[in-house]
Order: sequence, then structure tokens, then C-alpha cells
Amino acid sequence: MNLAARYAWLFTYEIDMHVTVSRPFDVHDDNGELLKHFEPGLNGKIISLHWRSRTFSVYFEDDSYHEFLDPDHFTVRTDLNATEAYNTLISFFGHHAKMNENYYQFNIKMHHYDIPTSVIAQIGITRAWGIIGEQQENLFNLFSGKDADYAPLSFFDWISEYWMEGKNGGYLLLRDSRHVKESYEEAEYQFLEAATEYASDEEYLEENREELEAYEKELIERAYDLKMIEALIKKYQDDHFKEINSHSFWQSKIRFREAF
Repeated sequence: MNLAARYAWLFTYEIDMHVTVSRPFDVHDDNGELLKHFEPGLNGKIISLHWRSRTFSVYFEDDSYHEFLDPDHFTVRTDLNATEAYNTLISFFGHHAKMNENYYQFNIKMHHYDIPTSVIAQIGITRAWGIIGEQQENLFNLFSGKDADYAPLSFFDWISEYWMEGKNGGYLLLRDSRHVKESYEEAEYQFLEAATEYASDEEYLEENREELEAYEKELIERAYDLKMIEALIKKYQDDHFKEINSHSFWQSKIRFREAF
């Protein structure tokens, strides 16, 4: 690690901060076998910092998790400012949230099934949709962490509750344990008040500026979290459709059914 990267690690990187791969690199296992090749542009969030090696662990939006990564290969995400992050946050408030600004709503409806006609002929449409329903339930449990370690939602410790809403569970609701929007708005109001009515009190003004910057940072990281969860949902859905719409999936299900 060069001196600039070491300095950046000590004073720039923090747990839960979002980063982007900035240069190609490879990750190998203990035997030297290639585990994954990374190309620039992939986003992720820092899960832990390793002080001794000056590296960190990152969970990526492609649902991969890797430890002891060199910060030389990353840049801190800066593509959202506070206003953009605020608007992003608002965009995740939905009708099922019932105006509660601590709930975020995600569309998880599934509409891209293409069941082979040969499968319908063998087991019938009712049985086929029953199998799909079972797979959907398994998918949700894998995503939420009910049936799996290192599930996507487990990497966002601000999630205090999650559940499905709507017809056939078409929406995922997440409850935020912190009042991110409200805290940011209050800090912004206090700073603007200080800047207009107490501008001569430099110490008071600086205190309010620092508080606003802290809440801006939290707001921006939360917006990145929500966009990352949205990307993870799409990945899980795409992988699910690819599996369900394959002949090999149905052949295995039919063989299992015939065995009993």
C-alpha cells in the first residue's frame, strides 16, 4: 500500500461508508485460485476495517462479500449531494408506508415467468404455480436473512423490521431505526437560523455547521443504502427468473415429484 492510500485509510474510510471499485483487481483464495475479478464501477459498502493490515471488508451490490481488500482499488462514492440524497430518500416513501418517514418501500412484484408448455402439460398449471410460490418464499427468506447467514438485509444494521405488503406481497417494507430525514431537516433549520440570526457568533455557527454536515453524511449514506438494496433486489429477481424459466429447473422438480 502506498503512503497516500495508507493516509486515506486512516482518515477517510469508515464502517458503512460506500465505495466504488476504481481499478481492476483480483481476489484469490488461500490456495491462490481466482475467486473473483473486479472491474471499475462496482459499488459496495464497507462492513469492517482491519487495522493491522490497513484493509477493509466490503459487501458489494452484486451480492458478493470479500475481506482484506486494499483501499488502493477504491474511491469513496461522491455521486450524491445532500439535496439529491434527500430526494432519493423521499422516492422510497410509498403508499404502504402510510406517510411514516421511517418506512421505505420497494417493489418486489414478479412478472417475468415463462413456464415451458411441456411442464404445464406434465404437471398442470396449478402445480407449476405452487412450485413457483414455494420458490418465491425461499427467495424472500434468503434475501431477508430468515434462512441464511450473510443475507443482503443483514448488512444494513439500521433495519429494525421488514415485512411484505400489498396483494400477494408485492412490496417490501423496511423500517429505519433512526429518524434520518427528520434529523437532517432539523439540523438544516438550526444551521440556517444560526447563519441568519447569530452570524456574529462564529463558535455557535461552527457547531451548527458541523452538526448539519454529520446529518448530511448520514442522509447520503442512507440514500446509497437504499439504492444498493434496490440493486440487490433486481439481482435476486433476475437470478430467480433465470432459474425458474430454465428447463433444467423444472426437470429436477418433476424428477423429484415422480420419485415420491
